[in-house]
Amino acid sequence: MKKLPISAIIASRNEGHLLKECLNSIQFCSEFIIIDLNSTDNTQEIAQTLGARIIRETNPALVEELHVKYCTAASNDWLLTYDPDEVVSDALATEICELFERDIADSKSHVMAPIRYYFKNRMLKGTSWGGLKYRTFLVNRNRYTFSGKVHLGGAALGDWSALYIPYRGNNHIHHYWMQSWNQLLEKHYRYLEKEGEARFSAGERTNLLKIVKTPVTIFFKSFVKARGVKDGLTGFLLSLFRAWYFTAAQIRLLKYQNNRRK
Repeated sequence: MKKLPISAIIASRNEGHLLKECLNSIQFCSEFIIIDLNSTDNTQEIAQTLGARIIRETNPALVEELHVKYCTAASNDWLLTYDPDEVVSDALATEICELFERDIADSKSHVMAPIRYYFKNRMLKGTSWGGLKYRTFLVNRNRYTFSGKVHLGGAALGDWSALYIPYRGNNHIHHYWMQSWNQLLEKHYRYLEKEGEARFSAGERTNLLKIVKTPVTIFFKSFVKARGVKDGLTGFLLSLFRAWYFTAAQIRLLKYQNNRRK
């Protein structure tokens, strides 16, 4: 496959077993950068075998913070922000190559690609994660800014805009999102530490009434409106989890607001 002027930036902690399939699916990138977050497995050995450049990061930062810190470390202006548990389909890889060959991406700040989430290797049909979603896949660091805040991503600079890749049935990212309930809880406990500041920075404000309403509202959106019912017991439990997380995030936001007033 032709190499494109794209640098893949992948943060990994003890996910060496995922790297081979992950990197093999994005062979159109001309550079691979693995940010190793204190791994104790074979992450570094696998990364070296696959020709990736390794950056050792001892600070347990969130992915959003790492994008800000290391976006200038790449050799290319186009960056692929990627997770070890993601695999690009052959159809999407071919489409990315065609975009660059025809210079379509030249007038855009970032590229949004279709993505489908899996829980325990099973594609989710419903819930707030299931079904067809889009996520920021490629960004041009001169036309796009990373927020550095949990779950906030980034935004185009000036008048630059995004390019959306139409879904054609098989041109998507396979996101093997969570392999266990323990993994889901462990990751989101880390996210919660930053939620108050991130939501406040995004202009969000809360109060006790909103916090009380949050669990019912979020559960309804995930299980009923987003058809979590299609995933049976898994959909029910994921919807409960989402209701808990958003409520906990609102509590963190309220605490952050109160501290700001002091």
